[in-house]
Amino acid sequence: MEIWVDARISGYSLQEGVDRIIGTDLTIENGKLYDKGRLIGSYMTIENENDQQTAMGMAGIVEWLLVDFDNWAMIPIENLISAFNNTGTKLAAIIRSIPEAQGAGFALELGVDALVTTPDKELIDACKIVKSIRRETHQAVKIHNQVEKDQIKLSSSVIETTEPIGTGDRACVDLTVLLRNGEGMLVGSSSQSMCLIHGETIESEYVPTRPFRVNAGSVNMYVMMADMSTKYISELTSGDKVLLVNLDGETRTASIGRVKIEHRPLILLKWSNRNGNNYHACIQQAETVRLVSSAGKTVSITELSSDTEIITYESQTTRHIGKSVSSSVREI
Repeated sequence: MEIWVDARISGYSLQEGVDRIIGTDLTIENGKLYDKGRLIGSYMTIENENDQQTAMGMAGIVEWLLVDFDNWAMIPIENLISAFNNTGTKLAAIIRSIPEAQGAGFALELGVDALVTTPDKELIDACKIVKSIRRETHQAVKIHNQVEKDQIKLSSSVIETTEPIGTGDRACVDLTVLLRNGEGMLVGSSSQSMCLIHGETIESEYVPTRPFRVNAGSVNMYVMMADMSTKYISELTSGDKVLLVNLDGETRTASIGRVKIEHRPLILLKWSNRNGNNYHACIQQAETVRLVSSAGKTVSITELSSDTEIITYESQTTRHIGKSVSSSVREI
């Protein structure tokens, strides 16, 4: 993290711990940010949601974005950090108080790339403390795109318990393509471990097949999207693209034709991964809802028992508005 001092009004000379000075090293002209005459980015004031969307749209386009706020708030800072994460665009934020320095410096446990303050000693010292803590406690974490060509790495987890939890709203995700046997969607209550729910391609004596459908579970759960972001099931809409996965980890994308939400009995499915961490999903209690075992066989949710191994997808990163970030969170 860098510390910049805005000295456009009052003079200021470079001091230890300060990286750049606006007014000498850096200049701002017509919304553009220059470093010794070289264009390195943009400058803008965020006043509303439209401004935030404009700023987020610069991810991956500019080297630096310097932002000021008409009314300081943490949520826009978090949203920008999430949007810029792993894109190559760095975020610099103008702060005017010690709480703002701490908020921007540690937002999402990542923080901005530069704190920009006035030539106020107390504020500069606060920024230096944030910078020091960041240096001591943060290790650079490179977030790798988990998709290698058209395949992802799957793991196995062990079923701990299954228990009825009453009724709730569950969603059937109807796709615009036909699913193949062995293929389904990744779903879970935590983005760090998601189970593979099989498509309704298998014949049953109770109901006909629906080979375009995945009964994805309760509306509060995550679904893996085609770009490896996540959405809550309740947020899915026609036209969204989801990731389809088979038991070998081979993937393809599919568009959603509709989402059908109904009130149904639910089962709370709990599992543990190889590291002993516990996760769960809320899934409709129905014979036609199937997971995939580590042996490659489909198993009905109503027939699952303790110690059964199921296919899961494991991730070390957490999510902010569906995007992968390297901060810590517990979802229990």
